[in-house]
Parts: sequence; C-alpha cells; structure tokens
Amino acid sequence: MSEKTFVQGIRLFSPQSSQPEFVVGGGIIDIEALAKFINEQVAQGDNITEYKGAKQLKFQITKTKAGGLSMALDTYKPKDSKPYPVKKEFKATYKKNQYSEDTDLPF
Repeated sequence: MSEKTFVQGIRLFSPQSSQPEFVVGGGIIDIEALAKFINEQVAQGDNITEYKGAKQLKFQITKTKAGGLSMALDTYKPKDSKPYPVKKEFKATYKKNQYSEDTDLPF
C-alpha cells in the first residue's frame, strides 16, 4: 500500500455540536498553499486524471482515528484499464401468447 499524500492547503473540520444537523463539516482553504500543492502535482503528473478535457486531482475525505476529517489524494489506479465490454445489441425473448388466461397463476 502506498503512503497517503494529504492535500495541502485545505483543512477540514467535523461539525460543531452547536451547528444544525444538516452541516456535515467545515473547512478552510489556504489559497497559496493549495495553489503550490496543485502546481507540484501537475509537475509530477502521477496523480493527474482527465475528464472531458479537464485535468483533475481525485481525492478522498476520510475520518481520522481521533474522529476528525482528512483529505488525501486518491491514487488508486486499476491494474487493467480496459473498459467494460458493452453489448452492441439487446434482444428480448418474448413469445406471443406465452401465458394464457387458463394458466394457474398465483395472483
């Protein structure tokens, strides 16, 4: 298992007991630290993905042992990058009059 790379420049916090139930957490963004972290990741290129032409960094938000929140890069790479096979055609098999009114159906 590879070592976690924590996202620099973003700090996450669990909700305060005084906050409403719909608040699931809070955070602070240090713009300079985040920009530096992103630029370093782009330069390394290992964890950059692309979706619809946009470069991205995937991350995971997890709970710490102390009950807080942390954010780390999602560095998972599938071993086999082949897409799932897609069937080109689907044919339903239905026989006309397969069931008749005389059939003992339970309903």
